[in-house]
Amino acid sequence: MSHVFICYHHDDGDFADLLKSRIKAAGFDPWKAPESIRPGEEWRAEIDQAIKDAFALIVVMTPEAKASEYVTYEWAFALGARVRVIPVLLKTTKLHPRLEALQYLDFTNGTARPWDKLIEEVRQEANAQTPHTIRVPKDAPPAVKQAVAALDSVDFAERKAAVESLYAQMNHPAAREALASAVVQHSTLDVRVHASVMLAERRDARAVPGLIDAVRDQQYQYNYQSSSWWIHEFLQRIGPAAVPALIEALDKEDSRVRRYIIQTLGKIKDAAAVPALVDALRDEQVCNAAAEALERIGTPEAMAAVEQWRREQGAGYRTAQQPIE
Repeated sequence: MSHVFICYHHDDGDFADLLKSRIKAAGFDPWKAPESIRPGEEWRAEIDQAIKDAFALIVVMTPEAKASEYVTYEWAFALGARVRVIPVLLKTTKLHPRLEALQYLDFTNGTARPWDKLIEEVRQEANAQTPHTIRVPKDAPPAVKQAVAALDSVDFAERKAAVESLYAQMNHPAAREALASAVVQHSTLDVRVHASVMLAERRDARAVPGLIDAVRDQQYQYNYQSSSWWIHEFLQRIGPAAVPALIEALDKEDSRVRRYIIQTLGKIKDAAAVPALVDALRDEQVCNAAAEALERIGTPEAMAAVEQWRREQGAGYRTAQQPIE
């Protein structure tokens, strides 16, 4: 769970300390400057990040706080970052109209302060921060947040629609990053694969791991009455940008998936794959596929390696046929 940011004027430090202890006793993590700022950190950047990471900001309002540019900056920054702001009126103060509209809590009576109400507000906000598999920035558009939440639906059609919604919003970086994160982080295979397909449509190499997932899982292909040819199509659409990730996967997969990756590298026809394919010639389980892929690429280095491999294969065959003396 993220924390509660405490925004206050330094003259109200004693109350801020009390507020911090109350928040902590209720089971939440309070963030209060300056003790929460790590040594050596640039304090303005540290405060900005702490506000972005908070699920709520409590601003302690007094005439001094209202006059403070720093206090005003912090609560305004929080509103801009779509962090819940909870005003606490410690001394009688004419609030800014934006804060007044937030239904502040009146703490001006020192003997009857609504601590329970404050903690309940914090708790409700914490509960509203539903954790999803994929995280997006707090300032992401509501439609992106909605789609990310739907990725965790138990309904296949809703998950599929969520991926397509993110694809439709890919002009926004939050949607692109959500799709890329889904490829490697989501626990549901259909989300990973469908997100990969959407990224592949844009020739984004971050699609590769999810497409390999689809190749790896034969049951997935059976369940969705699909064959693996379409994955070739999407990997080829990405083109040379997919080659580094495909080469990296060669060392991690079984022979069936390695063969598939090698065939794809041959279809992409990028010379950058030649060294890895030459190495694959030494693997009896995939050497024939590697030779075919190298021939497809057709560079002098690739052809020379295949010719050498074929000579060695032929020599080995003849040796095996010689009678034992």
